[in-house]
Amino acid sequence: MTHSDVVDTLRMERSPIIQLTVDRARSPIEKEQIISVSLEKSHNTSLGLSLAKRMGREGIYIRSIAVGSIAAKDDRLKQGDKIWEVDGENVADESANAIVEKLKSVEGRLVEIVVKRTLE
Repeated sequence: MTHSDVVDTLRMERSPIIQLTVDRARSPIEKEQIISVSLEKSHNTSLGLSLAKRMGREGIYIRSIAVGSIAAKDDRLKQGDKIWEVDGENVADESANAIVEKLKSVEGRLVEIVVKRTLE
């Protein structure tokens, strides 16, 4: 049903109780771009990524990137990117804390991060 169909139905319905079901599974498919970034992480440094879960969405996303950090200087990762892989390991179903620990454990070498970015 279109929005106007629903509005017309609600206006015509005379019952005091109306049940409305929304099928989100049929929502438009979002287009995603896959981006692979290799960053050099030296000893005792942070990549500068803050990660978080988004309400109503699967996965872990980049909440913010610290100014002047390794990730900020590289400039390929963006706020809102969904973390998909770390060093070739799929982390799509892991918690933000688990992903942060994986990233922290990398020292003195390149770390490969694959993200999915929703295209508008």
